[in-house]
Amino acid sequence: GAPSAPNLFIRPIMRLRDVSVEQFDEEYSPAEKAIPIVFENLMPSTFDPADWTRDAIMEECGFIPLIDPDVEDCAENLTAAVVDEDCHQVRYVNSSLFGKEWAGMMVANLTELNVTTLEDILELQDKPEGQHLYLHDGSLSYICPPAVERIRVPKYFPFDYRMLDNDPDTVDDMILEHWPDIFISKKGTGSPLHCDADMSRFYFQVLSGKKLWRVMPPSEYWRASPTDTDDYYPSKFEVDLMNVDFDKFPDMNGALVYEAILEPGDIIFVPESWAHQVINLADSIATSMNFVDYHNAPAHIRYLLQEKGLKTERSYFYRMMNSFLTPLDVPDQDTEEGEDGNYAIDDWLQQHHFYLLDVPEAVEKFVKYRTGIRNGLNSYRTSDGFP
Repeated sequence: GAPSAPNLFIRPIMRLRDVSVEQFDEEYSPAEKAIPIVFENLMPSTFDPADWTRDAIMEECGFIPLIDPDVEDCAENLTAAVVDEDCHQVRYVNSSLFGKEWAGMMVANLTELNVTTLEDILELQDKPEGQHLYLHDGSLSYICPPAVERIRVPKYFPFDYRMLDNDPDTVDDMILEHWPDIFISKKGTGSPLHCDADMSRFYFQVLSGKKLWRVMPPSEYWRASPTDTDDYYPSKFEVDLMNVDFDKFPDMNGALVYEAILEPGDIIFVPESWAHQVINLADSIATSMNFVDYHNAPAHIRYLLQEKGLKTERSYFYRMMNSFLTPLDVPDQDTEEGEDGNYAIDDWLQQHHFYLLDVPEAVEKFVKYRTGIRNGLNSYRTSDGFP
């Protein structure tokens, strides 16, 4: 008979309910086992998608300017700021940039769009000429400060090791300058195939709307025509995973791809270096966080050494990461009756204060001493497999 048409080998992403922190840490989080997972029934009882509609966010925070006037480099040169990705997060996908720019995205020109506030961009998104625009990876603590109090960090992700590189007195401000991330998008928009930076993991919460996720394991990269193969790991790809051109990319025939549809309350966990593509099946609002934990810390450190060399090798952060002989992130498993175990932002930050402020003095002195020595801990290995 005639040969079958080429297609992807699509498998559903595993969905979990009511799994314990200990079980996740032992069975699903270790680097050698980690796969994408969708958590159900994890949001707090106070979660209400009605709090996260476009109208609700517009009423609550529509007056907020898209460019933060307190950021000097942006406020002092608005002509440059309106097209600077460090000054605002209004973006759109340009298909000609697949494989050239991260996620095929360009920064929008706010002057050309004639928008200055969050309300302006939300109203423009509702018009045909603005439906392609995406508030992508913005700072929720800036864009809509009151909404931060409604965010809960899933109990499975209590720490970000990267905070060890920060002054304990400023860590709250440092984190809240950017995190939590917020994504506000229209039906039909999305982000093309890409990997997140720094060998970091992330979770992504859908607060309203509906999104289709497709995720590809690192073993399948070669099929997707990565363009940055000289880097430590690819993060840019030419393939459109939602609508594969098999004539142009014949190796994609039979490619293993995991898929899930996320609705309000669903949370997806994506391990380090897994490529992913997302399309919005409805107008959507979501939040996300990248992090480094005990399980992907070795990969994160190897990435930093490869990308930044001796500058990282001699850093306080590198020494500190290599000096912890036990994982930081094994939280207490017990919760009071009626509690869900998830973290309010203040509680999540407090977890880090403990380790930033109460690092044993001997470890602190050891790390500082070694920081100034050329070969420092090059030959030093801990029992947990750090490089």
